Amino acid sequence: MTTEQAAKESLLSQIANGSQMVKLEKDPDAAFALVIDGKALAFALEDDMKHMFLNLAIECASVICCRVSPKQKALVASLVANGISVFAI
Repeated sequence: MTTEQAAKESLLSQIANGSQMVKLEKDPDAAFALVIDGKALAFALEDDMKHMFLNLAIECASVICCRVSPKQKALVASLVANGISVFAI
């Protein structure tokens, strides 16, 4: 397994774990934040992972994308705009 494949598998596992944590939370006032950097975001925006990423992001009160390129910012905005009806950047 290459380093890139390992990083992608790790991100996939983290997204799945994050989604599970949100679903299992019993406190209705609990708020989650998702923080992702540009390198991880590159994997999260791939076709096989972007819907899982979007579903987790929708469940979070805040999503912070740090150290991202303008193109990545546009891709996230497009993913969100196409995935839900109301959003702010």
